[in-house]
Amino acid sequence: MCINEFSNEVYSSVLGKLGLNPACVEQRIRKSGCGEKERFNITMPVWGREYVIMFLDTALPCILADNNLPYIAKNADVNFDIYVPESDVSTLKNSRSFELLSSLCSVRIFVFSDSAVDDMINNYTLMALCHTLELQISKREGATVVFLCPDIVISNGGLKLIYEKFLEGYKAVLGNSVRLVKETGLGEFHNEFGSGEVIKVDSAALVRFGLNHLHPQVDAVSWDGSRKSPMSCGLVWNVPGEGLILKSFQWHPFAVRADAVQAKVDTVIDSSLFSDSFLSMENTYLITDSSEFSYFEFSPGEMGSGGLGRENSLTLNIIAEWAKSNTSMLQHDIFKSNLLLHCGMHSHLWDAKLEDVAVVEREIFMLMGLN
Repeated sequence: MCINEFSNEVYSSVLGKLGLNPACVEQRIRKSGCGEKERFNITMPVWGREYVIMFLDTALPCILADNNLPYIAKNADVNFDIYVPESDVSTLKNSRSFELLSSLCSVRIFVFSDSAVDDMINNYTLMALCHTLELQISKREGATVVFLCPDIVISNGGLKLIYEKFLEGYKAVLGNSVRLVKETGLGEFHNEFGSGEVIKVDSAALVRFGLNHLHPQVDAVSWDGSRKSPMSCGLVWNVPGEGLILKSFQWHPFAVRADAVQAKVDTVIDSSLFSDSFLSMENTYLITDSSEFSYFEFSPGEMGSGGLGRENSLTLNIIAEWAKSNTSMLQHDIFKSNLLLHCGMHSHLWDAKLEDVAVVEREIFMLMGLN
């Protein structure tokens, strides 16, 4: 099977694991057509009351800002695909933000069984199944898939940027970011930017906020921090008072042409979509400056704390050994790029940090046996 083709075997397997009715799913699939507007399928897997509420109260209002979903829905053929268990459907539908979403574009709700949540080994397994099904559907519809998650906050203009880059001919748009502490940051986010059906935040303001609520995991993978993480696919550098520099083998695919990537997500989309694809540096757009678009994910403060080691546990050799076995040539090229996460300030401190970043990059490639 070619990677750009629909796979009935994969499709049927995922439907069975999620407990989805094949006939109900088939009724929602739209045929791919010629001469239509560009088609975008925005996918949102969400389960558990806490995360459904976070999606409705925080993520969705950011998505509904004028230069996000409303812009792309006005110019393209958009489906907003929500994957949700039976027990969370009523909470989802009884929301003002959901009503507004439904007025802007086609909303397709794929209801999977509650037992599917209990049967999964972990949340990533369930997420991978939902993403695989979305890719299968989108291959049949000739669509671009936009991958979002329920604990995300995005700056206004991100979806507009994605739409414009696909009009320019790109097959993927990739970004990068860090996690924020949910327990303290979520409430402060609403205190600063408000609550309601729509939350409009510009990128500089969002980054300024994010820098004050960084998750402990950020320090654990910071080259100039504690480096307590036992393994990482990338590193962070702190530019005091101004921002962060991120370098990673795994960038988040915000959007991809479904026919450019494989039909199945084995682990997480940050890695699975690059192992076998038609993507290249020429047709992949990297968001390397947060002034274009910024986003953060809220995570529990204790997340990952049990796996931390002593200070300086994370070494360049550990990263290089992992990368040799787990990354593609495309990801090697992507690693050469940095994301500058800033709130508008650019002092001389950035130049010194970027020199350090370049040295580390060369050393990692040397340890991988690459020039």
